Amino acid sequence: MADSRSRKQYLVYDGVLVSPDVPLLHSTNRAFRYGDGLFETIRFHKGEPLHWESHYQRLLKGMAVLKMASGSFPSRQSMRDSIIDLVVKNRIFADARVRLTVFRKGEGSTRRIECRCRGSSKPRIFTRRDIHFPKRD
Repeated sequence: MADSRSRKQYLVYDGVLVSPDVPLLHSTNRAFRYGDGLFETIRFHKGEPLHWESHYQRLLKGMAVLKMASGSFPSRQSMRDSIIDLVVKNRIFADARVRLTVFRKGEGSTRRIECRCRGSSKPRIFTRRDIHFPKRD
């Protein structure tokens, strides 16, 4: 019997079970570029995510701090069921750690870049629209 570490481990992305071979992030994603996201690591023991209520509430509080919209965030029960389904699909029958990662889709809002010029105490603020990069072939 193959060890669970040598098998392909599935992921859940936006409520859909996906193979780990499917790319989920683009290089323009804010989570990838700026670390704009949060995560919870949950211990899974005897078929149950431990301290589930606390983890779920901490995710919601973290999203609020980062000013992330939580309207489309899965319900407590829906996310719990999804975690259990994922562990079963990955054929993990012993203890496990599950990492829940929350990040914004796409590039997010316009970014600001602050640049202080020598001899000036006043910073000049650039937005993404002000900066033009040459197109690459």
